[in-house]
Amino acid sequence: MTMNEPAKPTIPCKFPWDSAYISPNGDVRHCCSTNLNRIGTLKENTLEEIWNGPLYQKIRKHVAAGEFDKAFCSPTCEGLRSGEGYPWSPLQKGAPAMEANQRRGEENFRRGAEHADHLPLHLCVEFSDACNFRCVMCLYDFIPPYNSVPKDGVDQVLKMAKYANRVALMGGEVFANKPDLRFLSEYDPPEGGRMGFITNASRLDDAMLEFLTKFKRIDMTISIDGFTKETFEKIRVRGRFELVDANIRRMVAKSHEVAALGHAWNVRLGTVVMRSNLADLANAVRYAAALGIAVEFGPVKGFHLIDENIFIYQDTLEATGDWRGHMAAAHKALEEAPADYAHKDVVARGLNLIQEYLDRPKMRVYPGLRAALKRLIRSDKDLGHVFGLYFDWRHEGVPLTTTVHYATIKVMRRLSRKLALGPKRTLAHAEADVVPAP
Repeated sequence: MTMNEPAKPTIPCKFPWDSAYISPNGDVRHCCSTNLNRIGTLKENTLEEIWNGPLYQKIRKHVAAGEFDKAFCSPTCEGLRSGEGYPWSPLQKGAPAMEANQRRGEENFRRGAEHADHLPLHLCVEFSDACNFRCVMCLYDFIPPYNSVPKDGVDQVLKMAKYANRVALMGGEVFANKPDLRFLSEYDPPEGGRMGFITNASRLDDAMLEFLTKFKRIDMTISIDGFTKETFEKIRVRGRFELVDANIRRMVAKSHEVAALGHAWNVRLGTVVMRSNLADLANAVRYAAALGIAVEFGPVKGFHLIDENIFIYQDTLEATGDWRGHMAAAHKALEEAPADYAHKDVVARGLNLIQEYLDRPKMRVYPGLRAALKRLIRSDKDLGHVFGLYFDWRHEGVPLTTTVHYATIKVMRRLSRKLALGPKRTLAHAEADVVPAP
């Protein structure tokens, strides 16, 4: 296709032209709602080679044609479910090279180009899965040694990030991991570029916040799933509520302080809703409103979380007690928030999302069935894949062959990793990539 040919209609998903997600083991994908384990790996190819490799190009081709099953899209993707997709984002003003990269990206997106002559606009990177917390809903296995993107992988991200309008770090705890800290030390964002973080806030002391002032534009999501000491420390094992609470307040105060220097630091809270904290949502709203920041609610993920996933398991939802009363209390807390609280719409959307998920069909797992399956399937995650297989087929309309294939891939990959690691690996290997707390 030439540059003069007429543009195709807007493609409903920007991600194959916009994003690269890098996992701690070096695997690269284009989004979090793909059935592919990876499009490529930094162990075999460079990030630039993967970006225009055969799988990225195949995905672009099929997404452009609206053939989402051939693009390996998950049928549970919210963009597909709603029919709204993910449109291209407006131009983010900044350095000429960054703006030019965005314009080339949009042009490729609009015409459905398979080969992209631009670089990713959004880099979402998990340099390491090492973490100082052990949250009950975390999807990581914490099998030592932890995964960590190799040194040359960090170099590749640093090179490509010069043209990205947003780089987001997540994974384990980004402010405790050596690869993340190395990247932050060496990365000089382009003018107008944004730096994103997902953090548990355990390392946001004064020294760290002063270091972060090198970044003029920050989007920081602080993960916090309990707003009393009891609830917080039940969910975020190894965490201390008093420390995290103090660091959140420190971060909010710093964001106001640097605003006078022309910085734009957007601080928000992120709460994963589950059985253990449904009754705490009203406290979450009051906490965020008192600080003048948003709190975003999302449903817990994972079929293996049988005792926490109130959005899949009917018995687990009923075990929360008056769950409708808990939701009503959260809405009332929002209504009672100060008149000048600027994030009421964001919080309301989050609460409505949780309500929507609570209203969806669920399944029951009878204790006898669960006990019988546990004798055959020892791993909770593998047991969850069995229940997920049934749920996707029964309630989500996913073809049985698709879900069987997906579950088999997940189960076999985890089993092979455990066998490869062997029984003699210790936590000493795992902790080597974590910077000790001051």
